[in-house]
Amino acid sequence: MKGFKSSVEVLGVAAVGCLMTATNVNADQCAFISPKQAEKAFEVLTKRKTIVDFCEPCGDKIPGAPYTVNTVEVNPQDEFREILVNGKSIDLAYTFVRTSANTYENIALLVGCPASDVSRTITVDDKATSAFATQEARITAEEAAANQAAEAARISAETQAAFMAAQAALSAAFAANEKATDLDADGYYNRGMSHYNQKNYDKAIADFSDAIKLHPKAAEYYRWRGFAYDELAQYDKTIADYTEVIRLEPKLAMNYFNRGLAYNKKEDFSSAVSDFTKALKLTPDDADYLFNRAIAYGNNGEYELAIADMEIAKTKFPQEFNAPDSLLTVYREALATPHKRGRPVVAYAAAKKSALSYEYEASGQRSGTVYFYREGNKINDGVLRVFDSHKNLVKRVTVSDRGQGGQNKRNVGSWDITNLHGKPVRPGTYSVSGTVSTRDGRNEEVSLTVELR
Repeated sequence: MKGFKSSVEVLGVAAVGCLMTATNVNADQCAFISPKQAEKAFEVLTKRKTIVDFCEPCGDKIPGAPYTVNTVEVNPQDEFREILVNGKSIDLAYTFVRTSANTYENIALLVGCPASDVSRTITVDDKATSAFATQEARITAEEAAANQAAEAARISAETQAAFMAAQAALSAAFAANEKATDLDADGYYNRGMSHYNQKNYDKAIADFSDAIKLHPKAAEYYRWRGFAYDELAQYDKTIADYTEVIRLEPKLAMNYFNRGLAYNKKEDFSSAVSDFTKALKLTPDDADYLFNRAIAYGNNGEYELAIADMEIAKTKFPQEFNAPDSLLTVYREALATPHKRGRPVVAYAAAKKSALSYEYEASGQRSGTVYFYREGNKINDGVLRVFDSHKNLVKRVTVSDRGQGGQNKRNVGSWDITNLHGKPVRPGTYSVSGTVSTRDGRNEEVSLTVELR
């Protein structure tokens, strides 16, 4: 598929500056996005021609200088897309587009890419680019003073006692902010995202709820509260929040897909089929939507339709189709024996079974190696894909069987815990999946979860 490309006329203003390079290493969040998100990003960038770079998780204190979008390109990367502005790759999570005089909005959140630890909007003074201020949760005077003290102690390193005192003050300021009850909507949302990423889902729900009270038309607040309810298996509340997201964003296929997943978990398979069908009408060329509808059909006892969807997926998306042949066999056997027809409740994850394991050897802060091991049939080759918690592609790893003789547990490959750009990734949970070719001529789906601490 060819990428989108647009040349945007410069309205009498020369492009200011270039893409900023963060001084602190940070994992990509929305550098590789879905085709639908790329389509929306392309539309945003070609209509609104002024952007700034601001990587808050990297430690940036102020935004960079605004600059003009001259060209926009969408570069295909397997099933993902990469956005290039003026010939350079950008991460939408750290790029903001001007929507009014001095207001800039985060592009990742505008297009539906889940980004954490970033502001929804920032204010930029075009006449004083050296003094940009973020629109994050308001920081108390105590916290600002503590930050200054900690920074001064770090730079001057006058005494260890001064540094410890500053750190203590900073901790006290963060504790005070944690208890704050007078934040604005984005303040509650940002704090809720922090709780969500720490798996404190009850606290995240409370903060998202407070954000919704202040800004009841922000789809992103409902979306993430729905994700938090989903983590707690409170599917009725998950569905209610996703329904509100659909009301606010009725033309975004991902919203119907998310609600369909919740219906499937609740075992309301007819509703799941309906939502996956709506998602496919909006985005017909999506393997996940088609495969999950097949699963919902099968769970609902509609085996003919399940088989039909899976056969289409195998033909239409040969590189993305992850259903093992055993699942098709289950549906065909159920179809052939009507007197035994019970509904095999199958979840996407349950269909993947792996004889793959890993060991992590840390060699320093944010450095080390993940070694992958194989048990069972030997493999000729395969490719594993590493995804972060937001389902962004982080790395591709080639594997092959290196074992000798009758070894049971064999090393088949390794990951140096860097991303596609060679930068170290953050600690956290990563999912690994892929297809391997075994020595007996079969293709086998493998998956596992890797914890980096």
